[in-house]
Amino acid sequence: MGEDGSGEPSARVTIGGATFDVWVGTAGISRLSLPGSTPGEFPSPGEPPVIEVRGDVCRAAAAWIEQLGRFLVDFMGGREPSRLPAMDLDALSSFTVEVLETVSRIPWGARRSYGWVAVRNCRPSSARAVGGALGRNPVPIMIPCHRVTRQDGSPGGFSAGLRWKEHLLNLEQDHT
Repeated sequence: MGEDGSGEPSARVTIGGATFDVWVGTAGISRLSLPGSTPGEFPSPGEPPVIEVRGDVCRAAAAWIEQLGRFLVDFMGGREPSRLPAMDLDALSSFTVEVLETVSRIPWGARRSYGWVAVRNCRPSSARAVGGALGRNPVPIMIPCHRVTRQDGSPGGFSAGLRWKEHLLNLEQDHT
């Protein structure tokens, strides 16, 4: 498997019938794939994660996957996770990493616009580029790009689909 998250997933984390595919790189989780967004495919809150590691992974990778399982259980249960697993974003451009770092500081339950992120990155006219960078976020939920909306408050896009974005926003809104 490549460090960019290509190839077969390193693990699968299943919570309440919903399965997340996980890839690990040398420094942490490098990619997280969300399940489909048809009714019944969102994780049921309160269930422990079932983790299936696929192939050999080092001890550090196993720990990151375990942390991710706890993180997802908390998040899907509407609780702000207390600890974020390590992430490996080395395959991304410096601009994308800069945007993702800004987005990672948006508090639980808050929403910010693409323009807000652009201004914070000292590129006030780059809101469209910010949207493109967020579309390349390999670890949705871990880096909360779902908290970024259009200036008018409408959802905008989301790599896993608008149903997921609305579900995540509602989880945070209902538990703030």
